[in-house]
Amino acid sequence: MDVFPYSVITQATLDQLSQLNPSAHFDVRRFRMNLVLHTSGTGFTENAWVGRGLSIGDGVELSVTMPTPRCVMVTLPQTNLPPDLQVLKSLVHYNRLDIMGPGCFPVQVFIPVWKPKG
Repeated sequence: MDVFPYSVITQATLDQLSQLNPSAHFDVRRFRMNLVLHTSGTGFTENAWVGRGLSIGDGVELSVTMPTPRCVMVTLPQTNLPPDLQVLKSLVHYNRLDIMGPGCFPVQVFIPVWKPKG
């Protein structure tokens, strides 16, 4: 479900998933995110960002609104990536959050709006 103009994943999340299920291939291209951030945190750090602001450089502030529900798209083959059902199975098993009432989904985070700082 791509309903917001920006979505974020951290390298920490990809690393955590790789540690939890080394047999799956958690290549960032599978997730189709606009921003891939390298943080000092470990694990699913972006889960704690919902409802908070995120500054990018000196000129942009983003509002993190909700977790990103993940679907079967992350399992499909892509250029130089074979199909991998373990990717979604791992997200379902290790990183499910309640998304505004409809239920629990495997997630990253969505950013619906951005504004210039200042």
